[in-house]
Parts: sequence; structure tokens; C-alpha cells
Amino acid sequence: MNTEINGLFGDAQEGGTRRYEDQWSVTEIDIVGTGLSGAYQVNDRLSLGFGLSYFAGKVENQGATYLVDSFPETFWEPNSFLHARQMLTSTFVVDDTNLGINVGVLWKFAESWRLGGVYRKGPRFDYELYNLAGPAHELPEGTILGAVTDRSIAFPDVWGLGVAYRSPSGSLTVGFEWDRVEYSVILETLDSELVDANAASIDDGNELRLGLEYVFLTSTPLIAVRGGLWHDPDHRFRYEGDDPFARALYQPGEDALHINIGAGIAFKRLQIDVGADLSDAVDQFALSAIYSF
Repeated sequence: MNTEINGLFGDAQEGGTRRYEDQWSVTEIDIVGTGLSGAYQVNDRLSLGFGLSYFAGKVENQGATYLVDSFPETFWEPNSFLHARQMLTSTFVVDDTNLGINVGVLWKFAESWRLGGVYRKGPRFDYELYNLAGPAHELPEGTILGAVTDRSIAFPDVWGLGVAYRSPSGSLTVGFEWDRVEYSVILETLDSELVDANAASIDDGNELRLGLEYVFLTSTPLIAVRGGLWHDPDHRFRYEGDDPFARALYQPGEDALHINIGAGIAFKRLQIDVGADLSDAVDQFALSAIYSF
């Protein structure tokens, strides 16, 4: 993912116009999780679930800040991001592994009703941050301006509670789920070199999901159609301090409504499912297959 900030202007404290230092960065994120889970049926109405996840995380952000190409001639012009006008470079690196746990409970409190709860612990990765002087800095190029090591960043834990109803025939299932996602733990674990905890904020989120499935039990093979909605609350990083330029860059986002559609077909040993998650920001598609021996 590439990010470019080019030509952000505002009023300078000493009067006149200030140009915020232009920035360029590229970020690569690769987090792979491998899980092992199991369940134990306490009785006909109560079941417990347990899971262990192994996360391998790699995150690398390379960024730099630049002066304008030539001051004052190109003060109002787009930046060419010339190497000679580079003020400083920054490198944020995660290359770590961690374990996470999942626990859940399922209770059949009535003939057609189920109540479930889940807790998922997010991973925590060590990271390193280095800031170096660029060619345009008053110090020699490559001089270490700051470094953060032996620190970690945590990813959100999730608490969930859901209820489901299945019709007596077994054809129709309707479910509702509430998830509490603790996004604020991200800021709580970051070093002050990266973020000012008094000026930055990320809200924890309440995700609400409603879904249904209808299975054509008389068909051979079995065919199922699915649909649903879920509410994704704003959890964008935002700045609430006094710096007008940071306030302009890091603004609150908006809640998003996702629409879900899907279908499945089940043979005697093979099951194939397709699904889509659609929203204004991004569309996602999934395909899965299960073969039973």
C-alpha cells in the first residue's frame, strides 16, 4: 500500500502560509494464522469449545519526508520527491510470531434456540522503529535520529455473544451476533515515539450482525441460500490535539453497512460454499470446499 501526502497547506503560527512536509510511504502487511480447535459436549444442551492459534506477522513500513524541490520557486508546486530533498527516513518493522487463544460456549436453552459466547485473543508482535537523517538534513545522511526497540503492538481482542433460531423443519435459521472489538489496545501498546496517547484516539467497536440461511431439504443435493447485514463501526485512528495539520490528516471515519450474500451445495461427501461481503469501501468474495472421508 502506497501513501503520498503532497501539498498540505495552512496558516503558520508566525504568519503567512506553512506547507506541511510532504511524505511518501509504502506498507506491506502479511499476517498468517494457523489454528487448532476442539469441542466438548457437556450434555445435550451445553457444549464448550477451545482453540489455539499460531500467528506469524510481517509488517514493514518505509517512509520519508521531503522538502519542496526548490524553495521558494516550487513552494506551491507538486513535489517530485527528489532524493536530495529528503529530510528523514523512517522504518517500522514487525517480524514476529505469537500465540492466541479462543474459547466459546454454546447453550441450547430451548428446543429451537441456541445462545453462544466467544472470546478471541489477538496476537501481540514485537516491533522496531528507526528514524534516520536524509540528505537534506543538517546532520550527515544516515545519522540515527531516534530508535525504538523491544516494544510490542497488540491486535484487538474480541468478545462475542449471539443467539440463533432454527425452524422446527430445520429449513430456516436466523442468527444475531454482537461483537465487542477492543481496538483501543493498539494505541495502549504503542510507544510514545509513535503516537501521543493524549492526542490520539481509536474507539472500541460494537459490531452487530444479522444473518439467515434457508436450506432446500427436499433437493438432492442439498442447496442453501444465505443473506445478512452487519454494522462496521468507525475505528479509524484520529488525532484530537492542537496541531491543525495532524487534525487534517487523521480525521474520524464513518460507520459502514455491509451486505452479505451466499449459497452452498452439499453432496454426500463434498460441500461447496460461495459468499460475498459488499460495502462502499471494499468488496470481498470467498470460496470454500469441504470433503468428508
